Amino acid sequence: MRTPSLSGFCFCTVSESKLKKKPSKGKAKSSLPQHLCRRFSLEEIRVATNNFDSRLVLGKGGSAVVYKGLFDDGASVFAVKYLLVGSSRQKTLEDFRNEVQLVCQLRHQHILTLIGFCDEAEDEKIIVFNYMSKGSLFDHLHGTRYDPLPWKQRLEICIGAARGLHYLHAAAKRAVIHRDIKTKNILLDEQKISKIADFSLSKIGPFSLSNVPIRIELPPLDEIELETSRTRLFGTLGYVAPELFIDTTLVTEKSDVY
Repeated sequence: MRTPSLSGFCFCTVSESKLKKKPSKGKAKSSLPQHLCRRFSLEEIRVATNNFDSRLVLGKGGSAVVYKGLFDDGASVFAVKYLLVGSSRQKTLEDFRNEVQLVCQLRHQHILTLIGFCDEAEDEKIIVFNYMSKGSLFDHLHGTRYDPLPWKQRLEICIGAARGLHYLHAAAKRAVIHRDIKTKNILLDEQKISKIADFSLSKIGPFSLSNVPIRIELPPLDEIELETSRTRLFGTLGYVAPELFIDTTLVTEKSDVY
């Protein structure tokens, strides 16, 4: 099996023959962008993670578990994000689709590359990313696994993340608001080059965003429920911009910069 070709700016390609797989009987054809990234089978994922071996867990969150995966007979090492469906099934499926459709179109040195996805099983949604061998910025600042970062390197990491944000806000085809920028979502590769990760909460704005607010659409609700939704914060406390405490449905690029 061929290994995806990755350029300096993290392009993801795969031979056309591997992408043209027939959908399973009785199953609707996936609308996810197979022409931009690789579609993995569930069997490939299971083999790569040794059937989701707990010893290969890189990290856990409230909505996902990330495993280290060995693909293509061990020639390729990727991070496998297994989404936890649980009781909030609809939201998990929406987050999965949102992240795959968005990130597969992003091409930048400081954005984590999406290699592919697996949506073969109804309740098992999986996203495959480049493996970041040096963990997160949070790990380096607060953990004991790594030596403290020199100040010059900290500055380089911050500048890299800022360049990634600028790309999202001003250089991508359509502006993107990340909505959850924090040290745990700034990952580092072998050379400690920073990559922005986790776009599950992100929103796509108009073409060429410039201080244009993005209104987040809410489902039809009665007045009491609407008020509750407007006060429900998305993101991480301590990193959320103050203005979002007033109206959580209105975001701009300033929300990310904060």
